[in-house]
Amino acid sequence: MKSLTKYQISKNDIDKILEASELGEIVAYKPLTKGEFNSVFLVEVLSENSNIKKFVLKIAPSPETPVLSFEKNMLRHEVNVYDWMKDITAFKIPKIYFKDFSKEIINADYFIYEYLPDTSLQDTKLDNTAKLEIRKLQAKFLAELHSTDTNNLTAGYPRVLEATNCYTATKALIKQLIVDAKIKKVKLKGISKLLYYVEKYKEVLEIVTKTLINFDLWDNNVIYQKNNNDNSFTLGLIDPERSFIGDPIADFIAIDPLKPLDKKQYLIDEYNKYTQNPFIITPEIKTRYYIMVGYLSLIMQTELPYRYKKTQMKHHTHKLVAKLFIKHALRNLKNNKNEQHD
Repeated sequence: MKSLTKYQISKNDIDKILEASELGEIVAYKPLTKGEFNSVFLVEVLSENSNIKKFVLKIAPSPETPVLSFEKNMLRHEVNVYDWMKDITAFKIPKIYFKDFSKEIINADYFIYEYLPDTSLQDTKLDNTAKLEIRKLQAKFLAELHSTDTNNLTAGYPRVLEATNCYTATKALIKQLIVDAKIKKVKLKGISKLLYYVEKYKEVLEIVTKTLINFDLWDNNVIYQKNNNDNSFTLGLIDPERSFIGDPIADFIAIDPLKPLDKKQYLIDEYNKYTQNPFIITPEIKTRYYIMVGYLSLIMQTELPYRYKKTQMKHHTHKLVAKLFIKHALRNLKNNKNEQHD
């Protein structure tokens, strides 16, 4: 995937990175093209015992590259999130072998991590039974993720924006996007109505029990391996750089994204088996959910000129999806408001 934010690197620089990492001599490398923000490469190296080993090299945009406010130093945040995740979930989390934020070899942050040779959920078609099993595993993962101790962390992105609660964080994150949008002259659809609902339901958002949320659990970030002995699945999770401290209900958006929350009861039921803070789908929960759907749309709208040229097909498809999300959010917030408790 071509993107305006991706760092352009030469083989000579990759050689230098591998030399610094002491993981072995480079044999081959190729770009992994699905990502839309960082440059990612599959690298094969010859280790000391003459075995070929595979690693993933992930490179952030250069400091001069225009990005959204919350995306600054995002790769450093990703390294921290991997460290948090490995201690709270039994799912496969890539091991980090080397990281370098010095800008001495290349003018960008980067790290090297374990290659997980599995299949992403986006890459294959599964029957309904298998798909349901994986969805349930995702719900279990979210319950484990949300158990992370965040008492010493404030809401928002720890490296960029910190707020006292989910109301102040949500409002501040939206206002950050307004600033980013003005720089690129993006007109944000639905912004006034969404801010109206954030303010209207201030008290609902203020009392949310904040947790570490992934907020990026799309099918392309979920990898799986089928276990031959019993036809069960093992899940692995990659690319958690968009994680932040916020409302746990937001993590259900990326799973069957345009389905109403009511249609995700099976996920909630599975999640509730593994959490000490179960969800019941109430009007208040719906409000929280659809406000975060709206926030996601604002991100997608704002990032268009930062990420793509107008001639790219991805620009048009991304714009369409963002439009669907904001309509989905505002329609449900409007329909839901009469259900709210006084």
